[in-house]
Amino acid sequence: MTNYDMARVARAAISVYQQTLGDPRSPDLDDAPESHRESLLAGVDVALSGATPAQQHAAWVSWHLDRGWKYGPVRDEEARTHPNLRPYEELPDEQQRVDKLFQGVVLAFAA
Repeated sequence: MTNYDMARVARAAISVYQQTLGDPRSPDLDDAPESHRESLLAGVDVALSGATPAQQHAAWVSWHLDRGWKYGPVRDEEARTHPNLRPYEELPDEQQRVDKLFQGVVLAFAA
């Protein structure tokens, strides 16, 4: 399985989880903006490196900050704001579970 396939399956699993929380469904990886695909592929590499979910989240935050994103209470693609651009320990439990789910899916397919 390729890294792209792992990212695609992990994104689909996260989307289903987010729906159970009442969040709107994220587009499939193939339909997502290029920046989302790049971020998820970078996340696969981090997960495969053996990072913890907290380390993986820190890498995700760095990736976004390096591209001009900043913390904001609402995710806004145009303004480049995201409520999860903060330390892992400050995330709600539901969001910490997203990081764990992403890592779990990637590692399951890599095994």
